[in-house]
Amino acid sequence: MKRHLVLAMTILVATVTVSGVVRAAPASQIVQIDVAGQSTTIFGVLEGLPSLGASDGYYAGPGPAAQIKAYYSSGQYAADQAAVTAAARAYFTGWLKTHCTGPDDCSDKKAAAVFDIDDTLISSYQALSSNSFTPGVEYDKAVAECTTPAIAPVVSFLNFVESQGVAFYLITGRPGTERALTSTCMHKIGVSGWRQLIMRSPTQLTMTAQRYKSAARAQIQKSGYTIITSIGDQVSDSAGGSTKRGFLLPNPMYYIP
Repeated sequence: MKRHLVLAMTILVATVTVSGVVRAAPASQIVQIDVAGQSTTIFGVLEGLPSLGASDGYYAGPGPAAQIKAYYSSGQYAADQAAVTAAARAYFTGWLKTHCTGPDDCSDKKAAAVFDIDDTLISSYQALSSNSFTPGVEYDKAVAECTTPAIAPVVSFLNFVESQGVAFYLITGRPGTERALTSTCMHKIGVSGWRQLIMRSPTQLTMTAQRYKSAARAQIQKSGYTIITSIGDQVSDSAGGSTKRGFLLPNPMYYIP
């Protein structure tokens, strides 16, 4: 069971304007994102994103495909990913300066960071765009063979986190049956040394992402760790507490509540 197959397929109305000329675009403004019923402080960009309070998940589908492709080809998608990651790194670095005297001290204080995987550390854009932003054989093959390319700024941030003596956790919506191929893929893109790779158990497959991931972060916190940052492409990667600050990467291709 792939991580997305529980989602309903509907059309996402993108906010990107298509023009006849594709130009490199500057990063969008990073803003605090307020979600009804959530107290977690989350920062990110709103370019191309749906209503973040929606209760049902979906894929964009063919309707806004041209707009999403224009967002990607203009360079703004990558610029926004880099900008959000830079903001996360700046907050993380500031926390370290205030609370740690060095890597050993951070380790002793059990500081931690959390990373999502799909469209956070690796990109499914090519696999989904080839099928009008609807999952299918191409997506399943890309996951199985790890042809999903790394999102370089986020991988770089993760490696920086590790270099500072801070534990990092990977929390993914993928089922545990994909553990071996997911671990192999992470090593392929230069990610290793995680404290734990957290994946859905059979009983968690029907949970919303927010419930599942917030419970996972709560368990990390219960074990004595302080989660400084949580970064992902969905609000559900950070909402629900147990992190000092959440960071939302852009993803106009699908929504997972």
